[in-house]
Amino acid sequence: MVDLRKFAENLNDLMFDYKISQKELAERTGIDKASINRYLKGNCMPSVKSVVKLADFFNCSVDFLLGLSEEKPNTKFLPCPPISERINYFLELSKLTAYQFCKNVKLPDSRFYHWQKGTHSPTIQSIENIANYFKCSIDKVLGRES
Repeated sequence: MVDLRKFAENLNDLMFDYKISQKELAERTGIDKASINRYLKGNCMPSVKSVVKLADFFNCSVDFLLGLSEEKPNTKFLPCPPISERINYFLELSKLTAYQFCKNVKLPDSRFYHWQKGTHSPTIQSIENIANYFKCSIDKVLGRES
């Protein structure tokens, strides 16, 4: 499970390593400074979109940034395809009905259909549930790694 304190610590360490301020990080990622401040205090979980922007900026995996992996892989990540494509990919991979998939992965089925249509985005927790179920990384679920 994602630990907000570990995420805040990793973000702070990366900012220190890159010698970048909250203001500059906000300008360069398009994430507002107030949100970055809340992330650094461990007060809130970023959206999937924001955590991907941060991981892309720091050239690290989402898993590393969230504290789910100790290693900061030195690799190039792919641009994220629409979440609806990834949800459908994992639905086909599982060979389960949408209902069974939601039940097994512990996803809210009411939101699942919106994700498939691309009208809503899942939370980090929902993406983590999919990654745990398939024993893969969050980056794999998001399509950042092949």
